[in-house]
Amino acid sequence: LEYAVNTMAARAAQSAVGGPDPCLTRVRPPAYFLLLVAGYEQTHKARGVLADAAWYAQALGRIVVEPAVKDSRIIAPWLHRWRGLSLSHYWTLEPFCVASPTIRLRPFLRYASAMALNRSRVDLHVISKLHKPLQFRGMRTALRTYATASEAVDYVNHAIRVATGTAMPRPPSLLVLHSFKRHRPGDFARIKLDTPARINRRADALVQGSPPFACVQWRTEDSPIHGSVAGSSRCAASLAAATLSRMAPSAPGGIRQVSIVSDIFAGTSDTLSHGAAHAEARRVLLAKLPLSRIQHAFTIINDTGMRGILELQVCARAAVVMTCGMRGLMRKLGVEGPPNETSSTCLECVKSNSGFTRHLIETRSRLQEGAGQGLKAYYW
Repeated sequence: LEYAVNTMAARAAQSAVGGPDPCLTRVRPPAYFLLLVAGYEQTHKARGVLADAAWYAQALGRIVVEPAVKDSRIIAPWLHRWRGLSLSHYWTLEPFCVASPTIRLRPFLRYASAMALNRSRVDLHVISKLHKPLQFRGMRTALRTYATASEAVDYVNHAIRVATGTAMPRPPSLLVLHSFKRHRPGDFARIKLDTPARINRRADALVQGSPPFACVQWRTEDSPIHGSVAGSSRCAASLAAATLSRMAPSAPGGIRQVSIVSDIFAGTSDTLSHGAAHAEARRVLLAKLPLSRIQHAFTIINDTGMRGILELQVCARAAVVMTCGMRGLMRKLGVEGPPNETSSTCLECVKSNSGFTRHLIETRSRLQEGAGQGLKAYYW
């Protein structure tokens, strides 16, 4: 049954696609959709949320709707604060569309309006936590993690009956999932969505138009010193000193400018309240490190998701990168530590398992391989 559902859905997608874009831009009624709103995860992990939801969509014979996004999170496209961005502003959607029938957001919104889909819409609210089996509000049990497609169909149909209080004569055209997380590891999680070409071009232009610079990447959220003024001051001073020590010998004439990619700045994270600790960290870094003019290109972006992706791509192209993460990961990715590795204290200052940090170093490694470069990355 699973194979049949997947094959039929893929054929339906192929027959409805117009032009070279593998993502759907039009469909013929009747069509059935699955839309995610109020996603739990942020920018990088949001790809996993969408990938996980695709398994359920295929089991149900539904087309995934490209999610609306704002400030790195999946949101409802009917909210007044939505700025018109969709997931393809953050990531290339095409590899996902090849693997699972997916319609781009704006064509879907036009179709939904023309067909009055709100008249055949059911909202299901997820109450289970991240990495836990899927469970909807009103349901006494959860769907087991490795359920079959037929089990998923039965479970969702039951949830629809519970949510509506009636047995619907036909499936709702639009199924809206609220607060969906990641509930089922599987093949879709391995689909790679890359940075859109327009963001890479913008990063290339910024770097090529600037003198050589060092990039300092510091994620403070959930770190041991988070919220501590004294700890933030100490860590900022240590980071600045380590950065300056790596800058001078790293390029002919030295590197004289720094770009800082960090959640200590406003406009970089919607999960942090920037208080005295962040103010102190900013004061110390800005007093000790000469900022590159590239920094201004970040501050004018009003979406934290778009800003974070551009920051990552620019940072990955820097002459020197200063970062920090779990020791095993740093060694695996070729990030060099201080001469006496036991003297490193940066793990006291950072979120050691940051997905952003890992993606930054992996991106930098790929860029270096392609260009045959040997640019350095360090932890302090």
